[in-house]
Amino acid sequence: MARYFTEKITKEELEQKITHIEKTDFDDDTYYYNQLTEQVSKDLAKVQFDCENMDIHSMYGDSVQDHGSRYLGYNTLENGLSYLGINAGGDWETPIFFMLYWDGKSIRGYVPKEGNTWNQVTKQAFGNDEKKDIEALKKLGIYSNEGYGHGRDNIKFDFDKMMQEIQHHITYKEKN
Repeated sequence: MARYFTEKITKEELEQKITHIEKTDFDDDTYYYNQLTEQVSKDLAKVQFDCENMDIHSMYGDSVQDHGSRYLGYNTLENGLSYLGINAGGDWETPIFFMLYWDGKSIRGYVPKEGNTWNQVTKQAFGNDEKKDIEALKKLGIYSNEGYGHGRDNIKFDFDKMMQEIQHHITYKEKN
């Protein structure tokens, strides 16, 4: 199902609209504890993950590519959609990417499927179901019986695929 945004705003204007994020410091990095609105929680519910660690400044862990940091924080896509890119997950989870954006009426959330790092079978962040995670990692060809996570540290974001999905799925529509 396609989504629309009916108002093109700047990333600075979006930052002013997002007032439910509280900044805290943790281990020399800036993380964000999120008090999600009911609508955003509903939007993000297609994937189960924890918001214990939220980061909008840098990609953390070995599971991400260095160039990914440019997609975090406040950005504007070619189609005019301004968004806040967030990397989130519990201490036990492989982080996933999601975004917040203004649809013209309210803040909405979106978790891209293509190129993201969650278990597509369980619809959970990797780290929540070891047996199913191992099956998925084997199918991806990155399973390892050595170390923590059975190869989860080899999972990589594909930001090009995520951004293509976002621009295809969330499109601009003129207000009537």
